[in-house]
Amino acid sequence: MARRARVVYDRKACRLTLMGMSGVGKTRLARRLPRETWFHFSGDYRIGTKYLTEPMVDLLKRRAFLDAELGPLLRADTIHLGVNVSFDDLSALSYFLGRLGDERKGGLGADAFFKRQDSFRQAEIKAMRDVPAFIERAQEIYGYPCFINDAGGSLCEIMGNPDGQEDVSTIISEHTVLVYIKAGPQVQEALLERALNAPKPMYFGKDFLTRSIDQFCQEHTIRGVQDMDPNLFYRWVFPRLIDYRNKLYDDLAQRYGITITTDQLAKIENYHDPRDVENAFLNMIEEAIAQVSYAD
Repeated sequence: MARRARVVYDRKACRLTLMGMSGVGKTRLARRLPRETWFHFSGDYRIGTKYLTEPMVDLLKRRAFLDAELGPLLRADTIHLGVNVSFDDLSALSYFLGRLGDERKGGLGADAFFKRQDSFRQAEIKAMRDVPAFIERAQEIYGYPCFINDAGGSLCEIMGNPDGQEDVSTIISEHTVLVYIKAGPQVQEALLERALNAPKPMYFGKDFLTRSIDQFCQEHTIRGVQDMDPNLFYRWVFPRLIDYRNKLYDDLAQRYGITITTDQLAKIENYHDPRDVENAFLNMIEEAIAQVSYAD
């Protein structure tokens, strides 16, 4: 497929969007770059601290009100509930999204799950539309020459024009270089184990999720979501989600950006000086850009 967008890059004033599955090392890489010159924008952090704070707190309140002791205290404003989201701890978002399946096993019913999924989708779209404003703030207020958008693993699910406003992919590609960090087979296996042991916020595209539910129920001979074991479904669907997203990210990188691999990134793990990390990483970026071909 021929490219339709040119990659605009300036080493002295880099503006990058890291994209790929959660766990491939986007946040780790962003945190290892020189902090005095790089502004680190986290999509998931923006979602959790700006766009989903109230829904997450409302969920906690609804559950607290069911408690005979906590309910009266909350109504009397004796206690207050809140969430703490950080770049390194997104567990509050994961708790809000929950897992689909049998409610008796800790799962969420289809209606509640899809509603929360849609809330996350809308929040992620808003967060990515904030990127241009944050690029401007980073440079004009804080004096950072370089900007890195640490996008969530579901970025590929929200590209397009879902609500009649400007295309998210257009906004991101016009202001940043899209850098797809592609996981190799061994890393993909590690991603599954990590996702099960320390789950991150997981958004599923509605069409993909609907097909997956139907297929899972057929394979396991069950009636529907109400009979699904939440953990079993999550373990079953995650490898399929990786394969599905790999194709979406390959297409995005080919149309708008570049690709580097987790094997390439592993080569800079032994660097300790942020300047060395930066230099090696930007060399990778420039080599990848040099290999880009465009339509005539």
